[in-house]
Amino acid sequence: MRLMLIIAVACCMLFASTDSATADSWSQKYIDNADLHERLMFEAKAKLQDQEPAMWDDAMLADYHVNMGAAIYNALVAYCGDNDSLPADLTEVVGPYLSEWPLNPQNGWMPVRVLSLGDDFAAGDLVYQECDFSYYSITGRIKDNMLTAQSFELSVYGPSIDHHQETSINIANEDWGVVPVGAILSLGMYTESAYDVLARFRAREEKQAVNGDKETADIETADGSETHQSTSPTD
Repeated sequence: MRLMLIIAVACCMLFASTDSATADSWSQKYIDNADLHERLMFEAKAKLQDQEPAMWDDAMLADYHVNMGAAIYNALVAYCGDNDSLPADLTEVVGPYLSEWPLNPQNGWMPVRVLSLGDDFAAGDLVYQECDFSYYSITGRIKDNMLTAQSFELSVYGPSIDHHQETSINIANEDWGVVPVGAILSLGMYTESAYDVLARFRAREEKQAVNGDKETADIETADGSETHQSTSPTD
């Protein structure tokens, strides 16, 4: 079985940039990853469709499900990088970041559903968790107090609830994110909350004032570009 993903517990730490070219290249990495895993998903789909469903095994299904989840995850990260927010509907990533919304072989090749934690297990479907308002992140200038959800967890249910494959959430989201029972893949993006950014900025202001720095941090002109971000690795 070719599972191109090795889901590490550690997170790859990244930082947003004020330079638009750098920001574009940051998003491009995830666009490329989405394209890679979508192609791997299509290869796994072709193998499944070459056989009768009775001949499918868990390894074949897991190969499809994992690459499907990784494609959607990377598309969501790219979307957030380009829009400073998460989509209201996950299918909005189709077009700019994915060629089509994936289908679920374990549901008669119907479109993959996006479930919440309270829903029952459904093989091959997704569970999406988005941070609540207290973890919203800054968009634009700090003083404008424009906040959006930019942290999320995406999990993929495996071929059966008993199918075990080690996975974990982005450790930075552990205050609110969980791995659903039966998930074979969980990937998350964390963007520092407005509260933490503002607290860090205020602490820097105070330190500069104590040290008598001539150039002090100015909240009137500062923006959220120094917001810390981390993503789960998928390549």
